[in-house]
Amino acid sequence: MQSLIHRKSFKPLFSTLYAVLPLTLSFNCTNYDKRNRLCPVETTPLCDNTCYLETYNVFSDGGAVGGTVATEYLTDSTNFRKYIGTFDEADGGYSYKCEGASIIVYEISGRSTQSNRIESARIYTLQALKKSKVQE
Repeated sequence: MQSLIHRKSFKPLFSTLYAVLPLTLSFNCTNYDKRNRLCPVETTPLCDNTCYLETYNVFSDGGAVGGTVATEYLTDSTNFRKYIGTFDEADGGYSYKCEGASIIVYEISGRSTQSNRIESARIYTLQALKKSKVQE
């Protein structure tokens, strides 16, 4: 009586895994946020492409109950990466203004009530950021 169980070689399966696994790992993000263990959802050029704003979604419930909580970093991708802050997109955020070699960061609140208050303003010079090599 012949056995109905057919034994197949697993060699093709393993060779496929060895070929696909490195490709999968190579698509992993390079701008990894160590603080929240996330990859950026958006990278926005600022100041005539001299630096960039990286935005990460820390928490997102799809908008059913509340807003998305996001974190933003200011970077030039090679010399510095400055943590700006974390905010709830439903009520606050940051606004950026480039003036020469400086970037003014405004912390905004009151979006939910449409009052849009400036809570604080910080000024960063690109030269100082590059010199300090901040990596937050």
